[in-house]
Order: sequence, then C-alpha cells, then structure tokens
Amino acid sequence: MNRRFDVMETLGLNRRTRDGGASRKSGPKSNGKASRPKREKTRLARLEQLEERALLAVSASEFAAIRAAHPAFNLPESASELNVIEIAASELSVASLKSAIATSGTTQAPDLIVLRTTDDAHTLTFESAADEIKLAFDSTKYGALTIVGFGTRPLTIDAAGQSRAASLTSGVANLGSITIEGGKESETGAGVNATGGTLTLSNATLNSKINITNRTTLTQVTLNAPTTISSQNAQFDAVTANAPIAVYGSDSKLTVVNGLALNSTLTITGYKSGAVDYKPRVVFSGSQSLTGAGSIIFDASSS
Repeated sequence: MNRRFDVMETLGLNRRTRDGGASRKSGPKSNGKASRPKREKTRLARLEQLEERALLAVSASEFAAIRAAHPAFNLPESASELNVIEIAASELSVASLKSAIATSGTTQAPDLIVLRTTDDAHTLTFESAADEIKLAFDSTKYGALTIVGFGTRPLTIDAAGQSRAASLTSGVANLGSITIEGGKESETGAGVNATGGTLTLSNATLNSKINITNRTTLTQVTLNAPTTISSQNAQFDAVTANAPIAVYGSDSKLTVVNGLALNSTLTITGYKSGAVDYKPRVVFSGSQSLTGAGSIIFDASSS
C-alpha cells in the first residue's frame, strides 16, 4: 500500500524587516545593560498522513484489451467499478490464485483477478487433491468473479492427475484466456464440473472433461476432451469440438450460435419415464453453420 505525505510550510524562518535588515530592537534597554539578542521562534515542519490508496496495477489500456478479448463477460467500461486483483507472473501459484479468490469473497464490488503470464511463467500445477479450484459464493452479495490470464501465453491450470481442476457450485464466474488440463480422469467433469451458478468460458481450451448441469456459455472455446450436458441453459458460441459431446437428461437444451466446428460426435440421448417422453434438444439459433468432419447421433429413444 503506497502512502503519500504532505510537508506543511515551515513558518517564521529568516524573517526580514521591510528595509531588508534583520529584526532587532532600536536601542539599549533603559537599565543600561547590554541587550541580549532574542532568538527567533521557528515552527517545525509537520508531516501529515493522507488517506491510503491502492494503486491500480492494471492500466486503462490493459483493461480495455481484456474487455475486447472477452465481450461475453459484460465487464464495465471502467476498471474503477471493479475490485481488481493482480498476480504477477513471478508470483504465479495455486496458493496465490486461491488467496485472490478468497479476497474476492469479501468485497461487494464485482471482482477481476488478472494473472499475468510470460513465455516462461504461465502454468499453475497441482501438487495435491487439495489444490482443486472450488468456486462457490453469493454473487448477489459479492458480485461476479472474473479470472483471466493476461500476457504472452494463456494461463494453464494443470491438475496433474491430482484431482478435478475446477468446479462451480454457486455464483457467477467468468474464466478467460485459460487452458485447463490434467484433471483426474475418474472425476466427473475432470477439467470443469459446473453444477450450479452461472459459468462463462471465453477464449479457452479444455484438455480435460467438462460436465455441465447449470447455466453455462462457452465462447470461442476448443474442446479437446469429452463434454457432457444435462442442462436446459447451455450455449456454444463459436465452439470447436474435437472430442465427443453428449446431451442428455430431462429436457436438456444446447443452443448453438455463431457456428459449431464439430470434429467428433454429438450424441443426443432422450428417455421415457412412464407416459412422459423426455427429448433433449440442440438448437441452432438463427443462420448458423455446422462444419467439421464429425456427426450428430440420435439414439434409439430420441426423435
């Protein structure tokens, strides 16, 4: 925390008479004794502490670049409306990210965590199952949480087979310029398990599985691991899928905007319970393109 001090003007030093001479009495005292020169009174300089202020580490131009890269996050025009937390590339660690997330849960303004990256420093590697990034907070009280990598390389979260990489159970969370990999394969949603709240992934690469049962939007995301969707509010925006996608469950719905590059299978699985036939849907909203060498499969119970 930077502090600023003001020096109060020093008064009473080197006072001069109007004719330029030093101030003194005009004659000797009446008792005949030699007069003693009087010492001039001085006022010592006083230091006054002003209000402490945190200096924004993310410049206005950098914040503008973050907004431009992630329009789906709906960030405000000015960073002054956010609580901005910066993690320098030299300080990248799972612990520093978790500490920033904990801090974000104590502020009423929406939070932006910026993790700076370089060619040599851009990866957070798990060392134990306790390193899983667990997001659960009350956005109505503390605002949304946005986490972005910013630098020459995307931020990489590597769970190293220790656990699931990340999960969201409540709150509004945005993750951008990020690669997620190394999730423990036995975990549901080894890369991301989104079971509550609202999640938006932007300019991201998922090399571990993602499981979606909440409101989730993927914008300019590359999926290199399987995706499972049992949500009525999932959206793909300019997504490239290089691994299987499964849409299933009660009235699940995947909406596709700005095209889908499908290089694997998209399987839509419905089921029947008594007289009710549950039919998950994939909706291409507006004029859309479906490209790639993949295929869409409807199982026997779907129509």
